[in-house]
Amino acid sequence: MGTWVERGWAMNRKLGAALLLFALGCHTTPHATLPPEPVVRPVDVNGVAAVINDQRLEWEKKPFSGRVTLYQLGGTTPDPWTQLANETAAIITAMPERPARVEVCVTSFRLVYKQSPKRRLDPSDSAKGVGLPIQAGGGKVPNSTKDTDYAPVPSDSQGLWSSMGLSSVPKEANSCENPISEDPTGTSCTLRASVRIIYPGGREKTVNVSAIATGDTDSKYMGEARSMAVKGVLRQFSFQFREAVGAP
Repeated sequence: MGTWVERGWAMNRKLGAALLLFALGCHTTPHATLPPEPVVRPVDVNGVAAVINDQRLEWEKKPFSGRVTLYQLGGTTPDPWTQLANETAAIITAMPERPARVEVCVTSFRLVYKQSPKRRLDPSDSAKGVGLPIQAGGGKVPNSTKDTDYAPVPSDSQGLWSSMGLSSVPKEANSCENPISEDPTGTSCTLRASVRIIYPGGREKTVNVSAIATGDTDSKYMGEARSMAVKGVLRQFSFQFREAVGAP
C-alpha cells in the first residue's frame, strides 16, 4: 500500500506524465489554415481587358498577429481585391484615350494594425526626475535604478522593434523595399502597383502608384477602421491613376 507520502508522489508522477502528453498533443495538433486569397479574374470593360496580377512578396500573403498584425485581405468585407478591380474598371471607362488592355501589377497590398509602443525614457531623464517613482511625501525618489523606473532607449532600430514585441514579424517584412516598420501606428493599408496600359497598335504607358492610408483611430470597431483604411488607399490609387492618364 505504501505511506500516504509515497502514494502522493506516485499520483504526482502520473499527473505530470498526463500533463506532458497533453502538452505534446497540443504542439502536434495542426493549426487551422486560412482560406486562400480570392483570385481576381480578368474582366472585360467595354471591350478592354482589365487584369489584376498579385505579385506581392510571400510574407505579405501570410497573416500574423502580435503587437503588429497583418490581416488577410480576403477576410475583409468588402473584399479589397474586388474593390481594386472595380476602381480600375471605372478609370478605364473614364480614360479619354481608349486602351486595348490594362494590367495592374500589385507588388504590395497589405492591411496592418500596429499597437502604440510603450514610452521609452532615456536614462538621463532620471536626473531630471522623469520616470521616477513618487515618495509617500509627494517627492520623487532620487538616483533610483529600478527597472520599473524607466526603460533604456535601444541603441538601434532592431532593439526598438524588439522592445515593441515584433518578434513575430518575419525578417523579410523589414528587409524589403517597403518595410512594415515604416507603417504608421494604428490601422493602415498600403498599396503599391505598376499599371501597364497597352493601347491599340502596341504603344504602352506605365503608371506607378504608391499609396498608404489609415483608418479611424477613434473607431470602436476594428472592422470599420480596416474598411476606412482600404477605401482611403483606393481613393489615392484612383487619384494617381486618373491624373496620369488624364481621366476626370
